[in-house]
Amino acid sequence: MNRLWHRWRSRICAPFRTVWVAFAGGAAVGMVCMTEYTRMPSPLVSAAGSWGYLGHLFVRPERRGRRIGHDLVSQALDHADGRGYSKVVLSPSPPSIPLYTRCGFSIDNDMMVRPAPDR
Repeated sequence: MNRLWHRWRSRICAPFRTVWVAFAGGAAVGMVCMTEYTRMPSPLVSAAGSWGYLGHLFVRPERRGRRIGHDLVSQALDHADGRGYSKVVLSPSPPSIPLYTRCGFSIDNDMMVRPAPDR
């Protein structure tokens, strides 16, 4: 178990990833991660710089509806703005779309996806 914990911790504590945890009554009640990606140099200003991927937002079911998720996302977006990211993207679940919309995200269908081959 200790080895698994250290391997997991090394992944989430990497220099390109930031994790926020919300606490209530001394217990963790929610979390979110921001992973930073740096693009290759480009002459196009819109294609340059770093961007963030927001993921792993989770709030304990009994704590939902209390703005914990909204506050976690707001903290992550403040971090992204402070780092000068050109954009922040995410892959929402259908129930999470209203929360992300309230946080300033919009649906953008300009991505192409290659699913993994059947194995």
